[in-house]
Amino acid sequence: MQEYQLAVLINVKESAQKMQKFIAKELANFKGKVLQVDISDVDLAYAIKKQNKAILLNFFIAIEVNQVLEFKKELEAEKEIIRFLIVKFSYTKIKRIKEEEMKIIEAKTKNEPKEKKETKKKAKKKVIKKSKSKKNLDKALEKILNE
Repeated sequence: MQEYQLAVLINVKESAQKMQKFIAKELANFKGKVLQVDISDVDLAYAIKKQNKAILLNFFIAIEVNQVLEFKKELEAEKEIIRFLIVKFSYTKIKRIKEEEMKIIEAKTKNEPKEKKETKKKAKKKVIKKSKSKKNLDKALEKILNE
């Protein structure tokens, strides 16, 4: 099975859940499956079929390569779909990369407090050194003035 991203624009008046179920059913007919779905409202840059607003359903799907054309024909026949786009996409690879990035971010955030503590300690040491050097200067000045 090959993984794809399917972006579907539907009329605002239509139900996103209804369309989601329709696409899941059609995919099942072609022995495919839905990996993830994101739904959002969008303002279109230009009118499509006299619509300025639409609902965007962003699917990550898995389907056999030889079934994609038939699935595409089913989507074209559906009147409720304003426009759609199918793109080859590796969802599992992207998911794995995001998980690795999250691990790296977590590791960095765990190390940051230690670094901050170390810098605070270094700053305190510098202040102590400066205060000692001022005391030494004061003593040296007193000796010179007393002579």
